Amino acid sequence: MSGSLSVHPDEIVALVGRARAADMFPELGDFDPRAQQMLAELAIDETTLDPRCVRAAVVRTLVIDGLVRDFFARHPDGLAIGLYAGLCTRFFRVDNRALRWVDVDPSDVAAFKVAQGWPSERHWVASACSLTCTCWMDLLSAAPDVPTLLVSENGLRHLPRRDVDLFLTRVSARMPRGTELVVACDRALPLRVSRTDARRARLELAIDGAVARYTRLAVVAPEEYPEPLERQVGALNDVSRHFGVATSMPSVTHARFV
Repeated sequence: MSGSLSVHPDEIVALVGRARAADMFPELGDFDPRAQQMLAELAIDETTLDPRCVRAAVVRTLVIDGLVRDFFARHPDGLAIGLYAGLCTRFFRVDNRALRWVDVDPSDVAAFKVAQGWPSERHWVASACSLTCTCWMDLLSAAPDVPTLLVSENGLRHLPRRDVDLFLTRVSARMPRGTELVVACDRALPLRVSRTDARRARLELAIDGAVARYTRLAVVAPEEYPEPLERQVGALNDVSRHFGVATSMPSVTHARFV
């Protein structure tokens, strides 16, 4: 069934990691029963997966979960948007029985989630033709008083860089001040921190030999995180910076619209 869905192989790796964490990496714990249920329903050949990549995906997932929990600790009435979340089951892991969540997915993935009974009164699944579509962005911009977090673990990493640039340009033109963005990035998505702004680092993207800079996206400073989250984010990004090619470990970038 997974082969008929618009999901990248990295999402399969992440799903297997979350479902098998207790067996493969017992020190990381058993934290995703919903992933276990989904894996049992999908025809996935796990023998072809590199255990290093699976572990890297689990560690990255745990760090992003921590960032999401921190957002809702600061904004209990907030809203999270999963950007082409695919097989990600984050809502079920971080749900505090009050948070609100929308997964924006390709139509086939959205239909799969609906068939699995995912939607609820606080968890919605919406289909979009692409992440660069402005319809869902305009809906968010019409509700500036709702603290909003955009989350992309795999969705942006596998888009062409020009589409990523278009996405960041369009959300920059529409997102209310204070909206936050958490995104995994790697060689395929070389988001980086610009130090040209003396007041605060901004997000930029290398594209076609040039650099696109997003002046509204201010990178969140590590000291803004509580412990142990500050240490976890720093450790993940240090490993990615030094060993990313060998471990397939993307870093995590967290920015806020100003």
